[in-house]
Amino acid sequence: METRVPICQLGDSKRRYEFSFLSRTRKIAVSYTANRANLSDEKFDILRTNSSGIQLLYFTDAANTGTHGQYPEYLQKIQKRKGYCLLLDVNSPSYEQARLYAVFYAQDCDGLWQEVRFAAGLLADFGITEGGQLLYKNVPLPVLLSEKKDAFSEQLKREQARREAARRQYEEQLKQLEHERHTRQALQKKLAMEKLVREKEAAALRARQKRQDELSAKDLSALLDRSQTEVIDSNGVQWLKCHYCEAVGNANTFFSRGHGAFINHGICRDCWGRGHKYIR
Repeated sequence: METRVPICQLGDSKRRYEFSFLSRTRKIAVSYTANRANLSDEKFDILRTNSSGIQLLYFTDAANTGTHGQYPEYLQKIQKRKGYCLLLDVNSPSYEQARLYAVFYAQDCDGLWQEVRFAAGLLADFGITEGGQLLYKNVPLPVLLSEKKDAFSEQLKREQARREAARRQYEEQLKQLEHERHTRQALQKKLAMEKLVREKEAAALRARQKRQDELSAKDLSALLDRSQTEVIDSNGVQWLKCHYCEAVGNANTFFSRGHGAFINHGICRDCWGRGHKYIR
C-alpha cells in the first residue's frame, strides 16, 4: 500500500474525502466507513471522481450489520454500485484476527429486507487479483454472489410455492367446511320437515280416531239401548251404559248392573257416588 490516509483529511467544515488505502501501481483503492450514516451521496461522488481508472473497494464496519427487516438505505448505496457489501469486523489492533463478511440485501416473501452472507472468514481467506477483483478462498466474489443469489431466489420460490399450496389447502378446507355446514343444515331442515309431517299425520290420525271413537260410542250406546241380551265384544268384555249419565264403558268400570229390560244398563261409579243406588 502506497498511501494510508483518514477518511476525512480536513475538519468537518471543509472536509475532503480520501481513500483509506491506495495502491496506484495495482490501481486498487479501499474506502472504509465506520458509521453507515457517513455513506453520503457526496462521498460517493467525490470518491468516484478521484478513482478514475482505479478499482475502488468499499468497506464498512461490521457493527452496521443487520436490517431488522427494514430497507438498508445506506448500505444499499454500496450494493447499487458494487452488487454487494463488505463488512469488516476488527476486534483487536491486529488485522490477523479481523474477519470480513460479504453480504447482499434482498426482500423475502413478506417484503422484509434480509442480509444474506455469501462469504465469511478471516482476512487471510480473502485475496485481490491484479485486476482488483476480490477472491474468497481463490473463488471470485461475483461467482459466489451469483450462486448465493440463485439459491436465495430458489428458496423464495419454494417458500412462495409452499405458501400458495397452504393457501389453496386452507381455501379447500374452508370450502369443505362450508359444504359440510350446508349439508348439515339441509339434513336438519329435512329431518325437521319429516318430523313436522309425522306430527301432522299423527294429529290427523288422532282426530280420525277420536271421530271414530265418538261414532263408535254413539253406535254402541244405541245398541245397548235396543239389545235384549248382553253386549259382549270379541275379547269377551261386557259393555254397559250408565242409566243416569249415559256414559258407556266396560262392565268393570260400573258399580252395579241392571237386569231384565235393563240388562245392558248399570250405574257407573260416579253416579253411584252421587247417590243413585237403583235402576228404575
